[in-house]
Parts: sequence; structure tokens; C-alpha cells
Amino acid sequence: MQKAINLYLEASDAPENVISKFEKLVRTLPILPKDPYDAVIAVSSHLKKEGFCYDSNNFTAQDVLNKRAGNCLGLPLIIGAILDSRDVAFTPRVLINPQDIISKEERKFVERYNQEIAYDKPNLADPQIESNSDESIGYRFVPLEHLVLVAGGRAFETTSTESGEVKGGESERSITYAQAVSFVLKDRAIEKINNGETKESKQLAERGLQMWPENRELNGLCADIENMLGNYSVRQGFLEKYKTIGGNDSLFNYKLFFLENNPAFLDNALAIYPENALAIVEKAASLVQTDLRESRFLFGLASHLYAESSILSLRDFYTRHVKELSQVFGAGEINARLRKYLNNQTKRTK
Repeated sequence: MQKAINLYLEASDAPENVISKFEKLVRTLPILPKDPYDAVIAVSSHLKKEGFCYDSNNFTAQDVLNKRAGNCLGLPLIIGAILDSRDVAFTPRVLINPQDIISKEERKFVERYNQEIAYDKPNLADPQIESNSDESIGYRFVPLEHLVLVAGGRAFETTSTESGEVKGGESERSITYAQAVSFVLKDRAIEKINNGETKESKQLAERGLQMWPENRELNGLCADIENMLGNYSVRQGFLEKYKTIGGNDSLFNYKLFFLENNPAFLDNALAIYPENALAIVEKAASLVQTDLRESRFLFGLASHLYAESSILSLRDFYTRHVKELSQVFGAGEINARLRKYLNNQTKRTK
């Protein structure tokens, strides 16, 4: 059986020298507890002592090891590789929107907003709010595939600010380490799409499916890629596979809303996860012509969720939805907010 670190390095297309950094890190480990769950905690604590921290942008092996930081994919994969090197038994598990301290805080945030903000007088988040947001909480406001490590019958969440144990999510699925590594290829494929490299994205996605053909979100991504390339019959095949794999979680419904252009799935996504900023924005946009008051309120709420999120960007909120926002709040107000971003960027470059 191939070692976990080798699978991780291969999916990351990591340079040859990265393995030596991993081996050096493993040599610094103390003797691990015999209890598997305690061993997971010990490895996580050791990484923190070595300067490892959370960074939403880092998930490849080279980035996690070179920058000593990782996201909810990178950190569990590196911890899992370390556990594997010490023959500690564990099982990766994929959670959609883990129900943890962050999800509780998200609900509280939206409840406060609904109580404090008048329905007829919603306000858009100011660009300055984003820089002053409370990063200690780590709000998400977006449904994520979250990788946790199960050892001794208990699930450990590697990026948690609390004890680390997590009780579950909207949906969950136990997988192998090799299957977990397929998410690295999925996220690399997404990066290629964002850079306009669609064909390269397809190659990475296909590699990911070779590692785990039942990776639901990877099948959904392939449907998107084939749509971009104009291969509509191939896209349909991936769409059907996505639906067959299934799942009644907010991410599944949100994705189907786009894949099938069916607003019923958007409503399902919001019913499951009302704090989903991405779905709130889409709902607000759909109401611009039919219910301006509700659209205005939802856009206002979404802007504050974007501002507080550790994952989303308030700048993206304004730039990607400038047309609808201008219709609802007026072009003058939206342009003024966009100018603030330009001014802030100019100040940082001086």
C-alpha cells in the first residue's frame, strides 16, 4: 500500500525536495499516545508548536509544509500523513458544513442582524468592515466540504478553535486517505478555472476522478468544465452522476440550482443552511424585479456575511453583483464603495 504522504505529494505535484521537509517534521515529533484519538490531538498540538496555523488558501503539500499553514483540507491531510508514518489508525471523513462552534456563532450573528436592522432600512457593509472583522471566530457563511479525522470512534476537526471534537455535519461520508487526496486535485482544478485555464483544469479533474470516481463535487465540477468547453452531452453524463451520488445537504442543493437552473434547489439550500451567504445573494438577485424590499434586505444581510467571513471576500460581493446592487441601491452608492477599494489598494502600494 502506498504511503499517505506519497499520495499527497503526487496529487500536489510537489517538488522533489518537499518530502525531506516532511521527514524532518516527522523527526521532531515526540512519542505519540497509544490511544488513536489522543495521538491525533498530540500531532495537531505539535504542529501548532512548530508554527503551523490556519490559512484558507493553502492545501497542496508544498504550500502546507513551506508556509506552515493549511486550510480544512491541507491540515487534516498533513496530520493524516504524519499519523500514517507512525502507524496510527484513522479514517478521513467528509462533512458538509460541520456543526461546530462556528456554525452556532453564525446563527447568532444572523439572529442579531435580523433583530437590530430595520427591514425597510438595511445597510450595505462598508469596505472598512472587512478589515476590522472578528477573525478569532472564523465565520464561514458558506457550505464547505470539511475533512475531519476519525480515530478511536471520535471525529477530530483540525482547524477548530475549541477542543477539536466535532459531532457531525449536514451530511457525512467516511472515505480512504487516497479518496481524500482527490480533493486536492479538485481544488487545483478550480484554481485553473479561475485563471482561465479550462483544459488544464479538466486534466486535473480527470486525475481526481481516477482516485475517487464517486467524488460528488468533483463530478459536479466536471459538469461545469464540460459546459465551458461546449461538450454538452458529456456534461449531462457528469450531471446525472452528480445526482445519482446525491445527498440532502445545502451544498448539493446549491450546486444543483446552478446545474439545472431550478430555483427550487436554491430554496432547499437556504432551508437547510439559512446563513449561506452565497445562496442569500442568489435569492436577492432573483427578487430584484419582483420584490425590491426583500431583495434589498437580503443583499444587505449578505454583504455583512461576506464582510465577516474568513473565506468570502466583500470585494467580490460588490464586483460580481455590481449590476443588481446598482439597481437596488443606486449606481452612485455602489460606485462609491468600489472607489473605496481602489483607494485602499492605492494606499497599500505606497
